[in-house]
Amino acid sequence: MYVQDFDMFIFDLEMKSPLISVILVLFLLPGLSSAQSKGRLCIGPKLGYNLARVNLSQSSVLHDMAVGLSVDYWLNGVSTISLDIIKSDEGYKVPLATIEYSYLQIPVTYQTFFGLASELFQPKFYLGFSPGLLSKAEVNGVDFKDQHTKAALNLIGGFGTLINLTPRLYLDIDMRGFLGLTGIELQNSNPEPLKNRTMQFSAAIRYGI
Repeated sequence: MYVQDFDMFIFDLEMKSPLISVILVLFLLPGLSSAQSKGRLCIGPKLGYNLARVNLSQSSVLHDMAVGLSVDYWLNGVSTISLDIIKSDEGYKVPLATIEYSYLQIPVTYQTFFGLASELFQPKFYLGFSPGLLSKAEVNGVDFKDQHTKAALNLIGGFGTLINLTPRLYLDIDMRGFLGLTGIELQNSNPEPLKNRTMQFSAAIRYGI
């Protein structure tokens, strides 16, 4: 009896397998077509505006710029691994001094999207890490780079939206925060290590290749 039931189950599954295949294709098609319409790899320039400070109570915000290159690798129609290579000018102000840093920031993030490439807007959110390589450190225009670590690690998170201009061209607008995880000074006189805190508003234009 059990053998007969099992044979009937296999026969029923074989009869339904074309239908199951069609259902799976219909379920996966939007994500696959979305990724293919843009192209797996998308690249373009990025421009950002920084509101930078550090975790020091008497520090205030320094306004500066970020510029570089941005790359998306589409895993499917709703997620990417994204890489930026950006020259980011950061720092902070205290009552008697302006401290300026320049980093080569390399954010690597996992991004999740809502909606399809056929829609005008695709909202997103993302998380990742950004190692930063120090290229400049000045206080009131005087170099003091030798008093700082050569690199800093940041946790990065943000949200934004894609604006799909053509099947392969899109504008990416977002707001993200850089939360310093490592200290930036070699010799720290503060109660806790000095760490970067930067809010960045950015826009990138990318083309699928």
